[in-house]
Amino acid sequence: MNNVIADCEVLVTGSISRENLFVIYDSRAFGYSELEQENITSLWSAALAKNSNKPETIFNGNLFSLHKWRHDNGKLYLELENTCYMNYLATRNKVFRRDFPDAHLANPLAVCSVLLTRDSYIIVEKRSGGDVYSNAFHVIGGFMDRDMDIKNHTTPDPFFSIEREVMEEIFVDISKCNGVLTGFVYDKRTPHPELCFSYPIDFDLAEVLVRLRMASSKEVGEIIGLSNDEESISKFLLDNLDSTSVTGLGCLLLHGLNAFGNAWYADICGKLQLRREVGSGVTI
Repeated sequence: MNNVIADCEVLVTGSISRENLFVIYDSRAFGYSELEQENITSLWSAALAKNSNKPETIFNGNLFSLHKWRHDNGKLYLELENTCYMNYLATRNKVFRRDFPDAHLANPLAVCSVLLTRDSYIIVEKRSGGDVYSNAFHVIGGFMDRDMDIKNHTTPDPFFSIEREVMEEIFVDISKCNGVLTGFVYDKRTPHPELCFSYPIDFDLAEVLVRLRMASSKEVGEIIGLSNDEESISKFLLDNLDSTSVTGLGCLLLHGLNAFGNAWYADICGKLQLRREVGSGVTI
């Protein structure tokens, strides 16, 4: 079966613990030619001007670029370098890709997680802002941040990163919860890799909604509870394929694969692929 569903390329599946995730960090950044850098700066300036009335939409944060990765015997190895949001916004631009087809994609590494409440709901957010996927369904997540996600001041820590994101967005501490990395996907629509997690949380859905009002994040516009069962997740994905972020789709698929097994995963991937092809006018 094709591992690309609605621009989501599934690269790694499985259940990977903290002990089996290894990060190698080189604090250098790959360079761009003088002409490429001029175009990157120009595109960034144009984006800032376009969003001058809502400056919170884009911010040139310090991010980690995925340079290489390897999955071997249940262990995932990531090699990270430095990048920034300006490079991400510019190098994914269609005009930039046309003019500089061989330039490096920024490839900033992001994290997201299925959060499973005590009363067996998955937390799904509808994003209210941001550069991409505004008003789309997603699970809680965001880019790893070089200013915040360095463990012991030496190594980036993806588990810490997703725990930080959850605290920021919905004011829930999951650092003591038994989370696992369920896989690794690539968003081909807004090119970047994303690590997908699954965490149980010690709150009911109603309590999460109360805590959302205490959170500082402006990215979460709405929270819905999705029942954690095969039928509900399948129906949600099929009904909302075009209004769900690429990596939100991937994270829910990988959670379902871990929770319900290969038969469910193969069935829903086939149905999603068919829905995408029929929707695009392809004759089956």
